[in-house]
This record gives sequence, C-alpha cells and structure tokens, in this order.
Amino acid sequence: MVLHARHRILEREVAVKHLPVAFGADPVVQTHEDAVCLVFLQTQLVDVAEKVGDDQMVDILTRTIPKMSAQGLAAATALDLDERGAGLLARASSTAGDRSGR
Repeated sequence: MVLHARHRILEREVAVKHLPVAFGADPVVQTHEDAVCLVFLQTQLVDVAEKVGDDQMVDILTRTIPKMSAQGLAAATALDLDERGAGLLARASSTAGDRSGR
C-alpha cells in the first residue's frame, strides 16, 4: 500500500510505502527495494540532508537500511558519494547495526 502526503520540511509531495513484514522474501520485490534505495542515495541524499539536517537524515537512513538486502548494502557502500553523503551513510549504518545487533 502506498500513501501520499505532503512533507512539511521538504515542502513536496511524498509517497509512504506500507510494506508487509515478509516483503523481502520475494527476490523481485527485494531487488526493487534495493534499487529504489540506491537511486535515492545516489541522486537525492545530499539535497534532502540540506533540507532536513544531518541528524534527521541519519534517522531516515537508519530506517531505510534494514529494508535493503546484503547485496544492496554492499552496493550502497560502493557508491561514489561525496564526503558528506558517505559520512551520513556510515553514521546510519553504524546506528542501524547497533539496533539490529549486527
């Protein structure tokens, strides 16, 4: 299910996905989720961080990382992000790992 809303900070329309617990069990769905996350990281990460702030961006990424497969996470860490983007991703990965016990 996809819900649509207007984000107060970004001042634009956003889609919020409500996913079933086992959404990653389907390889096609998981590949799609990985692709969506990777495109966001590569094309929007720094712009969104400018609008919401680094701490909020880390929180967003911390909630995004568990949706990704191990292959998706490996691809994310291999992206050619600028220093700020790479730092945000590293902070979020550390926080997400702490929460999941990785």
